[in-house]
Amino acid sequence: GGDDWMLRRTAGSLASEWAKQDSDAALAWATSLPDEVKGDAMNNIVEQLTAQDPLEAAKVAMGFDGEQRERSLRTIADQWSRNSPEDAVKWAESLTVEGKTQALEEAVESWVGKDTDAAVAYMAKMDQGERDQIMKEVVEQWGRKGAEAQPAAAEWVASQPDGDGKVDATGEIVGQWMRSDAEAASTWLGEQPEGDAKDRGIEALLRDRSVREDPEVAVAWADSISNDERRSEQVERSARSWLASDREAALEYLEQSNSLSAEKKTELINLTPEQLQVLLNPEVPIKNEPVSPTDECVVPNLSILNDEDAPNLPTTIIEANETEEDTPRKRGRKPSVNNASLKTNELDKESVEYRQKRDRNNIAVRKSRTKAKKKLQ
Repeated sequence: GGDDWMLRRTAGSLASEWAKQDSDAALAWATSLPDEVKGDAMNNIVEQLTAQDPLEAAKVAMGFDGEQRERSLRTIADQWSRNSPEDAVKWAESLTVEGKTQALEEAVESWVGKDTDAAVAYMAKMDQGERDQIMKEVVEQWGRKGAEAQPAAAEWVASQPDGDGKVDATGEIVGQWMRSDAEAASTWLGEQPEGDAKDRGIEALLRDRSVREDPEVAVAWADSISNDERRSEQVERSARSWLASDREAALEYLEQSNSLSAEKKTELINLTPEQLQVLLNPEVPIKNEPVSPTDECVVPNLSILNDEDAPNLPTTIIEANETEEDTPRKRGRKPSVNNASLKTNELDKESVEYRQKRDRNNIAVRKSRTKAKKKLQ
């Protein structure tokens, strides 16, 4: 609780100041502390030792056990790499204990932030297994340097051998790049070869707001995932949104789609607008309780409606005796996502720049899809 937090903070501060004067005495005192406050104190001592002599700090950390040692090794790597990143990376790479990967990750991340070219050149000499383990975090740090750095980070990821590291890093850089330049990110992704890495990138792209708000484009991207199970999952998710916003177009797609089983298609087609609202907005409660003890809310039996009735189902059920001022929109409940007037209002609130980026993204998506179809012919 709050008392434990205050004790940890106090012990950490005392240990840090004491270590500046007598690190051995501070360490002996920290070792005697209760387990719930010991960790912060010992870690702060390691920080102070690293500032004075990283190798000495490493010797002390190696005397710790388990989680405390791993935490201390990360601290040393982080602190050391701020001043001498290459030395810190070489030290971390030489470790043979649990916590090596995390320490190496901390050191390389810091180096990428300070000197990307040097860090990347060094990583090229690393064992692929070690590089795979830290690639995602390195690319995350690289991408944080901004829109100008993200294309280079993406190309570096694309140049790496296939493996889990490349897969995770592709998803990371696409997610970051989509937020700064969706057009460039989607164009680059469309040009990548099929495989697990591209699939992960597409999944990251599908989480971006600009793509989520255009279900037709989202379905096109989901349809290009090479893994059957992932493709089916993402197509189903995007198709729900499409059914809510443009049922006729979505039904036309579902009729000819090979990405979903007949059973899954039937399940999607039979979803009513009310059911789609629940699936797309699970956090929004659907209020069906009576207005008063005597006046019950009349709720239609959605299960008896056929496909022809579904498009005409009201998007919001207004309880008996409810005035216009008391409608769900007035009370704060989110209206259904397939409400056309709401969609128009939301678009009006978007900035011109955002809409332009979205339009350019959609154009790039369609171009990449066209190229993919030509290759298959």
